[in-house]
Parts: sequence; structure tokens; C-alpha cells
Amino acid sequence: MPAFSPTARQRIRPTAWVTGAVWCAATLSLGYWVWLFPSASAIPAAMVATSPAPDQVGSAQWNRVLGAVPLEAAPSAADRLQLVGVISGPSGQGSALIAIDGQAPKPYQVGQAVGDGLVLQGLEPRKAHLGALVNGPKQRTLQLPALQTP
Repeated sequence: MPAFSPTARQRIRPTAWVTGAVWCAATLSLGYWVWLFPSASAIPAAMVATSPAPDQVGSAQWNRVLGAVPLEAAPSAADRLQLVGVISGPSGQGSALIAIDGQAPKPYQVGQAVGDGLVLQGLEPRKAHLGALVNGPKQRTLQLPALQTP
């Protein structure tokens, strides 16, 4: 039988203290959650029986619950654009300040992509024309709000 000095027997290593504290915290946490967990008799029968089965709920309701947006309600790229300012010359060249999704407006020059497949095609006083191609058909015209006269 090995002989231990009295001081060695009384000394407990710091790792043992940390391990004991972690196990104590884990045990207390487990006990707390078991204590809070309701028993089956604590749930009223009305709460259990009122939810419909998934096959009884329509697909439109499931789509709404899961966050699907109906196709007609989804905003298109052109609806998200707002014309803030226009600088144009008589030739239709220049730039437009366009805000996308309410963010800070950015300047776009004629021929530059605005977003989601739209290109700034041309400018008029207080108007900007957008389309898929620079020389293609106009798909959308953004207009500045009417001036208020005093």
C-alpha cells in the first residue's frame, strides 16, 4: 500500500472541481426541465382535439403557413423600382436616379442594367424607359411624381 502524505490526500486537482461543477450544472438543468415538462393529464382535451389533420387542411392554407406568396401578389422587378431623378439631354442620353426596394437611389446611365433583366433604354424629361434590351421594346416607364403648384 503506497504511502501518501497528508497534504497530497487533501489536495484536489482543479480539473476535478471543474468536472464536478459541470456535472452538477448538467444534473440540475436536467432536473429543472423534467420538473417543468407537463404530464399528459395536464393538457386539456380541447387543446388536443381541435387541431385538424394535415390532410384536412387545404393546400392554399399550407402554402400560406409555409410562407409561399401567391403568384399574383409577388412584386415584379418593375414594381419595386422608383424613379427619384432624371438628368437628360435632347438626345435622350443621360442618367437616372432609381431606388430599388426602397433603398438609397443609385445613378444609372442609358444602356446600364438596372436589375432583374431590365436595362435603362432611354430618358425623357421626368421619365425613364426600361426594357430587356437597349434597342428592344419598352417594358416599363418610370415617371417622377407630378409637381405640386403652390
